Amino acid sequence: MRGMRLLTLVLLAAIVSASCSTAAKTSSADTESATLNRLANHDFFGGSVLVARQGKVLLQGGFGLADRALRTPNTPTTRFRIGSVSKQFTAMAILMLEKRNHLHVSDPVCAHLAPCPQAWEQVTIQQLLNHTAGIENYPYDQSDAPDRFYQPVTPAEQVAQAGERPLLSRPGTEWLYCNVCYAALGLVVEKESGTNLTRFLKTHIFDPLAMRDTGIDQGQSIPGEALGYTRRGTIGPAYRLDLSWAYGAGQMYSTVGDLYRWDQALYRDQLLGGGTSAQLMRNAASTGAVGQQYANGWFIDSIRGHSRVRHGGSIPGFISDIDRFPDDRAVVIVLTNLDGFNELEQVTSRLDDWALSSR
Repeated sequence: MRGMRLLTLVLLAAIVSASCSTAAKTSSADTESATLNRLANHDFFGGSVLVARQGKVLLQGGFGLADRALRTPNTPTTRFRIGSVSKQFTAMAILMLEKRNHLHVSDPVCAHLAPCPQAWEQVTIQQLLNHTAGIENYPYDQSDAPDRFYQPVTPAEQVAQAGERPLLSRPGTEWLYCNVCYAALGLVVEKESGTNLTRFLKTHIFDPLAMRDTGIDQGQSIPGEALGYTRRGTIGPAYRLDLSWAYGAGQMYSTVGDLYRWDQALYRDQLLGGGTSAQLMRNAASTGAVGQQYANGWFIDSIRGHSRVRHGGSIPGFISDIDRFPDDRAVVIVLTNLDGFNELEQVTSRLDDWALSSR
């Protein structure tokens, strides 16, 4: 298994490398599309991508198969489960409620969450948003987590279970990635908006931005969806977990086109009014990685001298990534239904380079 995996990565690197010299000369959408088709034909990649710069879409397409049994191809309108890319939408909901004076991110979360774990009394909403609350990523870091994820759970049950455990650090002192923190944020949205998270996101974000192919996965078949696949020696269907666990942390599905509408709306200040980009980066916290911060559902760093704001997501059979380059007004969106972090990283990195070099 390890030998096959190594061979896969070597072949992937060879295909991408061989195409890079051509890309440097032609820098065309045809070149990038041909490379992605080759990767898909070798089962190194399967999904949809969109690359844009300065409001112009440079490449938008589907590669590989959405349904391998029916031989249904991925297309630009195929719907993918996007995992933790969902966090930026939950964070936006919180910031929109702050704009309407329903809360302030500096408030203790217990002022907006009932019942609230006693251990969380000193935790603020901002610390939940930025993963600095000191709360354990429970039960994701537990050995029995995979078994738990087959059983439905309510957000309140998630919060109650995590709240029974002691904090791992004093709030505000350490960065610890925390999915249950975003479950708690989803409950805050519900309490302060008077509606459920699904309806709030649809009414106040998806519908105004014409994101008609985006929604919350309720565990049912989604029209136009990609099925998730995984590599276990051979490629086969991924395990289907109960996504009630994901909730505000990762329960959404979307398309590359809808995520591009989202990207463009952030520049137009449609949801928060003036200075949206600055508001999203407000109160950023260091993750401990060199040059990297986190704020309101986004990682912040730079590559090759270009500022980058990004987030990825992963659930069985699906990996997603959105890389935004605000100074360049460029974006790279990659949604896959064939797991493999190394494969995604090579594809995204190549497309990042191309997006930043295109004029």
